[in-house]
Amino acid sequence: MKTIADFSTGRENNFDFIRMLAAFMVMFSHSYPLTFGENDNEPLFVLTGCQTDFGITAVSIFFIISGFLVSQSLVRKKNLADYFRARILRIFPALIVMILLVVFVAGPILTSLSFKDYFTHSDTYTYLTMMYVFNNKVQDLPGVFVNNPYHHVINGSLWTIRYELTCYIALPAIVLLFRKQVVTSLVLTAAVIYIAFNLFFAPEYLIVLFSLCFLSGSLFYFFRNKIPMHWMIAVVAAGLLVVSVPLRLLQQAFPWLVGYLVIYLALVPKSRLTRFGKYGDFSYGFYIWAFPIQQIVAQYYSHLGTYFNVLISFPFVLLLAIGSWHLIEKPALEWKSKSKVQLESVVVDN
Repeated sequence: MKTIADFSTGRENNFDFIRMLAAFMVMFSHSYPLTFGENDNEPLFVLTGCQTDFGITAVSIFFIISGFLVSQSLVRKKNLADYFRARILRIFPALIVMILLVVFVAGPILTSLSFKDYFTHSDTYTYLTMMYVFNNKVQDLPGVFVNNPYHHVINGSLWTIRYELTCYIALPAIVLLFRKQVVTSLVLTAAVIYIAFNLFFAPEYLIVLFSLCFLSGSLFYFFRNKIPMHWMIAVVAAGLLVVSVPLRLLQQAFPWLVGYLVIYLALVPKSRLTRFGKYGDFSYGFYIWAFPIQQIVAQYYSHLGTYFNVLISFPFVLLLAIGSWHLIEKPALEWKSKSKVQLESVVVDN
């Protein structure tokens, strides 16, 4: 039976499509609180008995894919400096530009304050601290979105980035300090802790869920030569996932069952979707821009409902995501490659 390694050697995969789909799922899920002020009617939230929603599911899928691909990057990079440089250049350039545009372009237009009051208000500049993603205090912009159903919140998507960066930092420590054999033990230990939290305490430990999803993806990569990829296993995983819903074990089963399904769907089916990322990876830009654009739509048209919010927001978010990729993200990644080549050239010449 073929393993993950047999399907992960080439560049043809469906990761780009799955990430873009996940980004859209986040947008769809956010349309409910942004339109109604709460999430109680979100379809997947209702269907699973409040165990998850499309947003949490999508972010968990992001973490599974990140665990797999970042582990691959860690193995292929020659040193940790290259590894962390790649992570920083993937996350921060687009994030910083988005925050600057929101503060200094969108904010003055959308605020209920005067132009002078907005730019002399301390909160305008305090919001710039959102660039430091480990800041867990939600910041507002003065007078912006104050009358929205989900009022004041400028970008409710950014809170997950600090969890992802934490995983980026923890991964090399786990791999280098403990080696592969102990990764399994750590994952299983984390799973036991997470199950205990959900059985005996309030099930609100999303950092644990996301960490397990990241470690799940990492585990699939490190043991890619041993884990089989077969449609029958995927069907069983999907069946167990469905069964976990009435048993109220969805969150405990999610990292492993969905982890397998995501890796299977990303690597095994070969179709035109493998060329989905031919023109760029727009999922990150889509993710960080969707919330503020949806808030702008909600400011004027929340009474028209969730589907209207998604329909109107989508083309604007997609255009911003395309611009973010071609003007910011791709040049940053190319700069990383060029600077490395130039550095190596200098070392050789000397």
